[in-house]
Parts: sequence; C-alpha cells; structure tokens
Amino acid sequence: MPNLLFRTAVLAAVAAAVFLSAALPSSPPLARAASIRDGAFVPPVQIYAPALDQVVRTLPNTRDIRRSAETWLAAAGGLSPRLRIQEESRLVLRIPMHPPLPVSKAGLIFHCRELFLLVPLPEIKENPQLLAFSTGDGTYIFECTWETLRPFWKQYGLEDLSYH
Repeated sequence: MPNLLFRTAVLAAVAAAVFLSAALPSSPPLARAASIRDGAFVPPVQIYAPALDQVVRTLPNTRDIRRSAETWLAAAGGLSPRLRIQEESRLVLRIPMHPPLPVSKAGLIFHCRELFLLVPLPEIKENPQLLAFSTGDGTYIFECTWETLRPFWKQYGLEDLSYH
C-alpha cells in the first residue's frame, strides 16, 4: 500500500506540473478561456495530449462542465488501484473546481478542488479514470465508464481531437 501511495503521489505531481506550466502557443490565452463564477476567477478546462506533450484544447470552465464532472464522480465505481499517465493516456482533461465540489464516494467524504479525467488510448481497452484532488491535499482515483463520458465527449467534439 505505501508503494501505491508513493506512486500515486509522484504521478499526481507529474500531472499537476504539466498543467501548471505556462500555456503553450497552440492553446488559446487563458484570459479568453477563463470564467468568472460568483465573482471569482475560475481557471479554464485544459485538454492535454501526452503523446504531443501539449495542451490541444482549452474550454471555458462553465457550470455545464462542472455538472458533467459531478455526474462522472457520482457514477464512478470504487477507488481504483491503477493510475496511468503519459504514453498510455490519449487525453488528460484538467477541470479546476470553484467552489470545491463536495464528494461522498466509496466511504470517503471530501471537497474536490481539481479533477483530472485520464482517457486511455483506444487500443488499451480500459476505462477512463478520475483523479480527484481534495482541499485537504488528498488524492483519490476512481474508475469511470465510457457510457458516462460519451455525452460530454460528443458535446465538446472530443472524439476527433488529435492526440498523436
């Protein structure tokens, strides 16, 4: 178990570092994609392609996206023992939560401040995962299903998004 926690912490730090780096020229400026919600700045949703090592799309962080993320967490299975980032991921979506999203799942109660959706390559034949960061610095990984994601995927035209 300590090895899994260490590995999770390292991979979470890598994922966070990727998105905390400066916006790449191919992505729209943060000012255009950012939102103001309840008088506070809300960072945009970023879609990162590990194979390209760049942000391939930036979306405004809207209430609809927040509701979608809430639906994914509600429908997610239990905690996942696996975490795959880098070449095994097709896309990684980073969704900042403002205000933090209350979550009660798998015997856990926490407030999610940031959610990463890890989408595997089609040939991997695994379900996507949700990597949730709590306000208390906890990190939780949940299994998700394609059926749950499909409406969001189609709504934002992500099925044709280049990832390699």
